[in-house]
Amino acid sequence: MIDKAMWEKNRYAQHAKVEVTGEYEIVTFPMSVSDDEHVSEAARFLAEQGIHEKPGREAKYHADLNQVLRDVRVIDFVSVNGSDICVQTDIEHWAYFDRRTDLLKFYKALFSKGYEIRNCYANEDNQAVIKFAHTGNLELSDISLRTIWLSRQARKLRGEYDGWEVTTDREGNLKAVQH
Repeated sequence: MIDKAMWEKNRYAQHAKVEVTGEYEIVTFPMSVSDDEHVSEAARFLAEQGIHEKPGREAKYHADLNQVLRDVRVIDFVSVNGSDICVQTDIEHWAYFDRRTDLLKFYKALFSKGYEIRNCYANEDNQAVIKFAHTGNLELSDISLRTIWLSRQARKLRGEYDGWEVTTDREGNLKAVQH
């Protein structure tokens, strides 16, 4: 269970949904919560990467902005408790596809980029699901460059990139990868 002190420090605690499954505690945040500081940070990051809102491409820009905003929120949640976001940790990702042929194309793209494929299966809605991972850190320049690419690839193949997760201990410290 996540320590109560960890929640008290986080600005999203009141909006988070916590689901306990066996020994794991899964925390999710709604995208509807507005935080100008996080939106500004996400927009600044995109501008630094040369990604700008352009006429006729607003939807693509806003998809990238929302992806980076999700990343910023999780990083904030982890770092507000003093966790070192530079720690190399195992980061797991998910994506969903209605067509298995699209999942196979995504699988090949992941494999070519060095992602570890952990599982492929059909969920209760008969969607093809892929779970994959990489070792990295939670610095915005590392995680968001990846998630933007993953989200764009999934959309290009009519799928949905569903995000990422990391494992922390009860105090909120990232679980470091053992070499």
